Amino acid sequence: MNTWKPNLEETKRHYIDWWNHKGIVLNMWEHFQTGVKPHAEVQAPPTPKSLDQKWFDPKWRADYLDWYVAHSSLMADMLPVANTQLGPGSLAAILGGVFEGGEDTIWIHPDPAYTDDITFDPQHPNFLLHKELLRTVKEKANGNYYVGMPDLMEGLDVLAAIKGTDKVLLDTVIQPDVLEHQMQQINDIYFRVYDELYDIVREGDEMAFCYFSSWAPGRMSKLQSDISTMISEADYRRFVQPFIREQCQKIDYTLYHLDGVGAMRHLPALLEIEELNAIQWTPGVGEPQGGSPKWYDLYRRILNGGKSIMACWVTIDELRPLLDNIGTDGVHLEMDFHNEAEVEEAMKIVDEYRERPGIAHEYTDDVIRIDTPTPLRPFEANLEINRIISKIEGDEERRPISSQRLKTSRIPGVPVKPSVIQAKDDTPVAMSVFDAIVAGNGDAATAATRKALDDGHKPQDIINGQMISAMSEVGQRFQDGKAYVPQLLMAGRAMKSALELLKPMLSGTKSATVGKVVIGTVKGDLHDIGKNLVASMLEGCGFEVINIGIDVPASDFVDAIRENEPDILCMSALLTTTMTYMKDVISALEEEGIRDKVKVMVGGAPVSQHFAEEIGADGYSDNANSAVKVARKLVGAE
Repeated sequence: MNTWKPNLEETKRHYIDWWNHKGIVLNMWEHFQTGVKPHAEVQAPPTPKSLDQKWFDPKWRADYLDWYVAHSSLMADMLPVANTQLGPGSLAAILGGVFEGGEDTIWIHPDPAYTDDITFDPQHPNFLLHKELLRTVKEKANGNYYVGMPDLMEGLDVLAAIKGTDKVLLDTVIQPDVLEHQMQQINDIYFRVYDELYDIVREGDEMAFCYFSSWAPGRMSKLQSDISTMISEADYRRFVQPFIREQCQKIDYTLYHLDGVGAMRHLPALLEIEELNAIQWTPGVGEPQGGSPKWYDLYRRILNGGKSIMACWVTIDELRPLLDNIGTDGVHLEMDFHNEAEVEEAMKIVDEYRERPGIAHEYTDDVIRIDTPTPLRPFEANLEINRIISKIEGDEERRPISSQRLKTSRIPGVPVKPSVIQAKDDTPVAMSVFDAIVAGNGDAATAATRKALDDGHKPQDIINGQMISAMSEVGQRFQDGKAYVPQLLMAGRAMKSALELLKPMLSGTKSATVGKVVIGTVKGDLHDIGKNLVASMLEGCGFEVINIGIDVPASDFVDAIRENEPDILCMSALLTTTMTYMKDVISALEEEGIRDKVKVMVGGAPVSQHFAEEIGADGYSDNANSAVKVARKLVGAE
């Protein structure tokens, strides 16, 4: 290769050190072009005629990527990489998922012909598209830059994309053995697909990866399980860890994408994978980014666990304090640069740290001794002491969980039995309705409800006395971190199953429901798991819920309100780019003269109480359990 990056060999050395848990990499994921002198005279292609051309036309993308890299800053360790990704988790599209090009990303919808037996068709159009795109970009690159490996992803995330998130989460309880088999099928297919694509993108043995624009001297991959924020540690070790470990054993260089505060509880399981090289941290919406002091302890745990780290969206003012607190070995910095002056400033800071002499230390029970070639400045001494203390404190955290405890923690296929709870009604039948719903056992809930009716209990008393109480209990456990999304979904299914017996008896009854709710995810946003959880909780707690789906335009919200005359409209958004559409919906209600006829609730990861007040919403919730409380308050039931 004869790339446009003059200091490529130096950057390669930095990366090789980093993969071996030494030194610093100073990089940036998404390049900037402002103020950059082009590396070659490359003209930008015409504006794409459609979103399909923008994402799925190999020639147009090759021309665009050629222009993009030619005009991007390649200072420090920023790499010349063409980002050929076809959406996050594009293995799902190869396995039958449906592509849809959006303004800023590619969505992959579930396979309409999905079956539990997952197979790989080498002639599938989406696999052929991957290969054609990579070959076209490789030819256009002409050795000037790397062609990045697409973000295939793997495991539960891929299955969720082709089957549906709710169904995968329920499978952890309903058919765990089938789920394990599917995880192995996906892994086996992943290696076949990876090998073919690697043979296209590699330069000798070395390669670059689209995600985080990273490089390795051999086969590398970014691994993840974003769905893991919704499952327990035991389920992670059963359905995720073994398959991540297999990937780490078969691929030379591996980086795990740890995404969100909810995923942090799985860090011990990741540190148990000896072959895993590095862990990248993404804090998630609403949290400070990777350079914040809030994450110093997390980085120390990872480094002391023998893995390198990748800290993302670090700003210049955060750089020195970050290195002072976590050290300079095995640190990959994905900076938030805006211009080359900032890059030069960061390079000076990092070079200063790279040039410092080595530090040796030892410690006993009550004494820490530090030996250095030259005297340490105060902040350097504090850094070393913090690192030693972190290492001492981390020993217990890194101790593997015993296999015996894992074996006895959960019986495959059987929901975990909840602790004994006293129902509000002391009768055995009423208690069994309550406990069956809490345990997520639909058959038991239906049988107990039927017996309660036979014994003369009124339908409304069963609903108010036991069903709503059970769903509230599960919601509280979820909020307290004692239950996870699968348990919440199972309880909702059990509740619905039992409620079907009562609905015919409640028709025409004024108190049949607490209130009526229309709920949907706003236009441009295809995320539905959070919305569905809220819908399930509301329904389980006595509300009639009309779920109108995802990517809902304002006109459809208006039509649903006119048709159903609900008490509450609930809107969800998971993206900062789509949450602003909530204001458009409220404006549409005002224009149609129906705003005063319905209360508006909003929620979703990027949404806040302040934002809700700013757009004129009546209520806000940040989780499914509190959503019920807010909804009850809005209809005057609390």
